[in-house]
This record gives sequence, C-alpha cells and structure tokens, in this order.
Amino acid sequence: MHFNFFGVFANFAVKKVNKIVHIIISFWMPLDTIKRITFKLINDTRDEVTQKLITRGNEMGADAIIGIRYQNSDIAPGTSEILVYGTAVRFEDPK
Repeated sequence: MHFNFFGVFANFAVKKVNKIVHIIISFWMPLDTIKRITFKLINDTRDEVTQKLITRGNEMGADAIIGIRYQNSDIAPGTSEILVYGTAVRFEDPK
C-alpha cells in the first residue's frame, strides 16, 4: 500500500484548575475523589485535542493520522498543557 504524506499536524490545549475551587474541594472530598476529577479533566482535554487533530486532518483530505503522540506538561501551578501531534497521510492504490 502506498500513501502520500500531508505533514505533521499538532494541536494543544491549556487547562487551569481554579485554586479556590481546588482548596474547597480538598476539604470536603477524599484524595481519591480529587484524583478521579483531575484524571477526568486530563482525559477530557486529551479527547478534545485529539478530535481537533482528526478534524484538521479531514479538512486537509487525509485518510488517517499515524504516529500520534501526546505530551503533558505543567506550565504553572495548577495549569497543564496537553500537546498532541501526528502525521497525516492519504492512502493510494498501487498501480
């Protein structure tokens, strides 16, 4: 199978946890509940940036995005960045 490269596509999102809400929640909720909420926020953000990457690839006419990679980083206290990138390709029938 042959394919054409469209190039590397990237997308990112920055999410900030409200410190006041986090402090209030930490008094009323057990630690495992706080971890689940944080995990859900990260997963929802990851899904959001992945969907944007796929949409961008579709707009360019790509059939797939291969080699998808994720990178998470803390850029400030209570603020995280999630970066996703991959290579957009279009498949061709060999002739």
